[in-house]
Amino acid sequence: MGTGTGRTPARTVFAAGVVLFLCGLVAIGTLFLVPAVWSGHTAPLPVYLLAMCTPVGLFLAIAGTIASGRPR
Repeated sequence: MGTGTGRTPARTVFAAGVVLFLCGLVAIGTLFLVPAVWSGHTAPLPVYLLAMCTPVGLFLAIAGTIASGRPR
């Protein structure tokens, strides 16, 4: 029998959500820093796409938290 230390799907969803959220926050910071450093140039397209990970990560983290608190 296991001791309950295994990775549950809810915990995996939560971890993925946190990673996506943090990547999105770094991208948002980059969006503000690039024009300041590169004399008004805009950030490349991938930075804008990575910034969209912030709400997706937040949703996944909340869903993982709710799913982990539900009784089996």
